[in-house]
Amino acid sequence: MSKATSLARRDQILVLGGSLMLACLGMTALVALRMAERLSRRVTGVVSALDRITKGDLETRLEVSADDAGDEVEKIGRHINTMAVSLKAAHENLQEKIDSATEVISYQASHDTLTGLVNRREFEVRLERALNSAREQGRTHALCFIDLDQFKIVNDTCGHNAGDELLRQIALQLRQKVREG
Repeated sequence: MSKATSLARRDQILVLGGSLMLACLGMTALVALRMAERLSRRVTGVVSALDRITKGDLETRLEVSADDAGDEVEKIGRHINTMAVSLKAAHENLQEKIDSATEVISYQASHDTLTGLVNRREFEVRLERALNSAREQGRTHALCFIDLDQFKIVNDTCGHNAGDELLRQIALQLRQKVREG
């Protein structure tokens, strides 16, 4: 074998090896680029879901495919879905408590704590409503005024507890005998 043939063979091997190395680098770059795109899409999906949850959309769920099983982004997705379900349940529970408390406060604002009957402010609101319906719609209403003669004597002789009990009993009788409307 001559020196020229050896050098030509070496150059040929270097060119072939370099070409192979460049092809492998190109393929590696393409695979890395596709992996980066896929990961970027998945991370963008996670960020988008978190943004929607932050804005109050508690129905948001991330799709988790079998291809992603076990990787970190899939685990994050499952945890976000679990968090969204928990947040929704907590939100609904809190809303129920708010609604219940609002109902209680509304009742307390319009009713006497001792008798459970409507208080003066609610009486005035209902009276105004009745007067308006009489004026505007020609409806008929009745107003009954009850005066407890000598109620002060009950309070003075038997005490305020007895007077309170008398008021509760009268209120009970009224509620039993008079319809709500």
